[in-house]
Amino acid sequence: GGAVKARTDNKRTIASSGPKSKAGGLKLGGAFEKKPNAPFIERRAAMFDQMLEEQSRKFEALPKEPITITMPDGKQLQKTAWVDSPLSIAEGISKSLAGRMCVAKLKYSRRLAGIGEVIVADEMDEDAEAHSEEGGWELWDL
Repeated sequence: GGAVKARTDNKRTIASSGPKSKAGGLKLGGAFEKKPNAPFIERRAAMFDQMLEEQSRKFEALPKEPITITMPDGKQLQKTAWVDSPLSIAEGISKSLAGRMCVAKLKYSRRLAGIGEVIVADEMDEDAEAHSEEGGWELWDL
């Protein structure tokens, strides 16, 4: 093989410039044929149903305990853990607010059972330092 040329022109690649396959135009796995109800769809649906059932069992086992949500204006809302979500709270305030939101910024006074790994905001976030502190802010997608 030849040396790999680094792309330096900042232009989108639209055609291959590397060596061609000797397969003579054959597709991996044979020729592609569109079929209604392709065989893999049933296996994929069964796998999804199994995963959904397992996740549903885990979710139902989580404790649905009372929690207090403190809004930015200081108003406190009495809600239920694992029942009420940032999206349902936003919908209670305004449908248009909920439609404009994609992420909620949360700060826990205590961790709830069932919360797994939390991925904090990236370093470009102006509040990145607060995310790394114990009890700092966390972002939840809606």
